[in-house]
Amino acid sequence: MYVTIGDMFSQTVRKFPMREAVVEVATGRRYTYAEWEVEVNRWANAFLEAGVRKGDRVSTVLYNTPSSPPPCLPAQKLARCSTRSIFG
Repeated sequence: MYVTIGDMFSQTVRKFPMREAVVEVATGRRYTYAEWEVEVNRWANAFLEAGVRKGDRVSTVLYNTPSSPPPCLPAQKLARCSTRSIFG
């Protein structure tokens, strides 16, 4: 079995829940891995409600802003396959 990016993120959250994971430079907002997982799971649940399942391909097209990372990790956790295009 292989390890996916979603698997690696989950392992990191379990190992270092209180370590800083993400800093939004524009706002100064800081997230621990545990806090970031809450955001990732919020997106993952939205994807599930939209019908995304393991094996599906998910593509996101986003501007390069602090909001761009969250949709990518849930897609990788759920679908195991995602692509991403960044503008700006």
